[in-house]
Amino acid sequence: ITKVEAARGRPDYDLSGFTVMPGWIDTHIHLTAHFNEQARLESGAGERTALHAAGSAWVTLQAGFTTVQSLGAPLDKEVRDLIGKGAIPGPRVLTSFRSINERTGEPAQIREFVRHLKSDGADAVKLFATASIRDDGAQTMTAEQVAAAIEHGALLTDDDFAGPPRTR
Repeated sequence: ITKVEAARGRPDYDLSGFTVMPGWIDTHIHLTAHFNEQARLESGAGERTALHAAGSAWVTLQAGFTTVQSLGAPLDKEVRDLIGKGAIPGPRVLTSFRSINERTGEPAQIREFVRHLKSDGADAVKLFATASIRDDGAQTMTAEQVAAAIEHGALLTDDDFAGPPRTR
């Protein structure tokens, strides 16, 4: 909605039986995750996962979500770019393609990893700095590793985010 004015004649659309609202944003979604024929969770690569991801993007858009953050799956880049080109329908996708954890390396390696994410077109950095809450949630990355990821993660917050969704 860009502006509201006094009516000039009969409205083009009668939305009196509906609720009109801006698009929703979901900050934690996994477009590539789906259940296989054995009711087991899958999220790898391959044709089947790609088809499920395209279907999930469509269903998500139809549910009213116009922007989502789907982090950590390499296939998210292709889904994001195809949506951006108008090749498949879906919401704007913000993604990291990969994640950083204690095994990513020393701070210098983490800085280089973030630079690669940036050059590959990542929108965000996904950081696993602690164990799962099921495993007590203890910190797994050193403070130096976390600082390296955060300081270089700021590289992703430049003018790339100004304006409409972009296509890379």
